[in-house]
Amino acid sequence: MTLRACQSLGDRGRRDAVGLGERGVLRPGQGCGCLLRTRAGRRAGPRDIRVNCISPGYIADTEFFAGTMTPEREEELRAATMLGRTGVSEDVVGLTEFLLSSRAEHLTGQNFHLDGGAHSTR
Repeated sequence: MTLRACQSLGDRGRRDAVGLGERGVLRPGQGCGCLLRTRAGRRAGPRDIRVNCISPGYIADTEFFAGTMTPEREEELRAATMLGRTGVSEDVVGLTEFLLSSRAEHLTGQNFHLDGGAHSTR
């Protein structure tokens, strides 16, 4: 599906696709969609189409997590970040805007973990 979307974008003169993956905060292994997007990036690159993925961690102010966690679990996720805070939707918006901008013209096939360093290789 991502590759078809890239083909369609290329036909209309657009060159960017940003997918939103899942970090596995609730279940491990949910991020396989981003693997498919990076493969699509490899295939779309020769057509000058950039394909990237954002894998957010816990973004507190979204409907995805609304009412699904106890205060204790929310605190665990906040404490697991290097920044000591949960993500907010503006974090996702900012990275998306950057990836779609001309400042990111040499970035493609990447999966960006937007989780405050919670799942880094510390």
